[in-house]
Amino acid sequence: CILQIHVVYDFIDPLLGGSNVTNLLYRILVTAALGCLEVMVIRATKGRGTPWESLVAAIVVAMIALQALIFAVNSWPVTDTYLSEYGGEVGRELFWNVMPLSIGVFSVHAILTVGAEWRAHSVRATRWGLALIGFAAALDLLWLVENLATSTYRVLADSSFFLGPNGDVVGALLVGTMIACTGLGVAVGSAERLVDHLWMRLLLIRATPTWHRVIKSAPELTLT
Repeated sequence: CILQIHVVYDFIDPLLGGSNVTNLLYRILVTAALGCLEVMVIRATKGRGTPWESLVAAIVVAMIALQALIFAVNSWPVTDTYLSEYGGEVGRELFWNVMPLSIGVFSVHAILTVGAEWRAHSVRATRWGLALIGFAAALDLLWLVENLATSTYRVLADSSFFLGPNGDVVGALLVGTMIACTGLGVAVGSAERLVDHLWMRLLLIRATPTWHRVIKSAPELTLT
């Protein structure tokens, strides 16, 4: 993701020959990383050596090949982090949406896994963490829909719509919230003692007004 920082992109892309090869490299790396995450999830829930791992590998290879093919059949002479110069062109929009589509496939599996694991665990911290991760995956799907919608609008109406470093505010908000929820979900899921203390404090806060009313009506009772 560092490759998508404007200054870094403008420095590295000329070293790779220009023509936005850095954009392709970034998207290949993200797709490969998603495949690794998917295999981790599968091994954590189904064990090693299942046919699902081979399926994930096939999907990753197919997505990377599709990304490279779309990139190869289009011309990208102007170095631009977001390929804004090519906004509204079908080639640009297809190339741009392969990675969100890959993330969407991963997110669907993440939501299904979270649902199954959430029911299987009784530890409060684990359930809270899984819920946050599931919410993050749902935001990923929303981000995919937003990408497809804005791409369609660019092709049909306004070729500069939501392009550039500060253009797609909605997408940036969705991605930022997704990252925060995922990180928080992992942290909460592994912090059982902290979550239990927090839960007890919340219960105490909710119960205190009720106890006050009880004590007022029955002064012989006390609450330590």
